[in-house]
Amino acid sequence: MISAARIQDDPDPDRETFAVDVASTLRGRGGHFTLRVHFSTTARRIVLRGPSGSGKSLTLQAIVGLLRPQQGRIAVLGRCLYDSNKGIDIPAPERDIGYLFQDYALFPHLTVRQNVAFGLARSIFNPLASVRDPRAERWLETLGIAALGDRYPDQLSGGQRQRTALARALARTPRALLLDEPFAALDPALRVRLRDELDSLQRRLGLPMILVTHDEADVERFGDEIVEIEAGHVCRHERRFEDAKALLSEVA
Repeated sequence: MISAARIQDDPDPDRETFAVDVASTLRGRGGHFTLRVHFSTTARRIVLRGPSGSGKSLTLQAIVGLLRPQQGRIAVLGRCLYDSNKGIDIPAPERDIGYLFQDYALFPHLTVRQNVAFGLARSIFNPLASVRDPRAERWLETLGIAALGDRYPDQLSGGQRQRTALARALARTPRALLLDEPFAALDPALRVRLRDELDSLQRRLGLPMILVTHDEADVERFGDEIVEIEAGHVCRHERRFEDAKALLSEVA
């Protein structure tokens, strides 16, 4: 079913895919939370793991541009997206990063086709249900949901909603893909199938990817490099190889 062409080829395989160094103090009803995350990698499949509330999702939001750190620098494939010292802060829509929300964040009043096409047009209006954008249609077909294009999110199964959200994230031809616990809401059998599909798709696209998860099966499948976060800080950074594991950094 997966037959998409490669999105891009990086001419420099040794170039850093992600360079993240951010610091923020967030205030909420529960008090203050300090996010201080630093890691850089040339890997194309990175897993962020750690306990709930440790700052994994906040890290993704900082990379994609939904959270503005108070200090730091973020670069993806050599392109600086944020630098507090230089006053650089590229808006989220211009960062060219696909983002899959944990709850998929589909618009309930839009069809599958409209959800996937959302953000492709430069208009302030939602995509028309009658319009078929070739960029959206490509991913509807690739992810096997073309026949569901006229349905609404509440008419979809969990796996269909996940594919719709993934198609929307890929429709704008992103330079990188961020996924926040993409399989958490799925039953175990469906989780296995969609994990296989994502694995195949990412390998075909050659797309740098960060995946947040609590599931060890996800870590084994996608964790070429593992960044563990606890209480807003990186406590362990590990690169996995076929025959050995090399510890890049460990914070006591």
